Amino acid sequence: MILMVHINLEIVFSWNGMGTLIYDAVIARDYPILQGCFLIIAICVLVANFLADIGYAILDPRVRGEEWNH
Repeated sequence: MILMVHINLEIVFSWNGMGTLIYDAVIARDYPILQGCFLIIAICVLVANFLADIGYAILDPRVRGEEWNH
């Protein structure tokens, strides 16, 4: 849903970005470009989740693993 909002914002305000690239690839049925875009989006989501988990473990001592409690 957030991706669709982002794509719509890029189209309405004529901003060039990943949403415009995805939109143009869908219109042109350019599947390799779509696969690459979704791979980049998936990697960004995984990295953001990993950094959030690390930050949460640093800030909240209750969720730290056993090796941190010594």
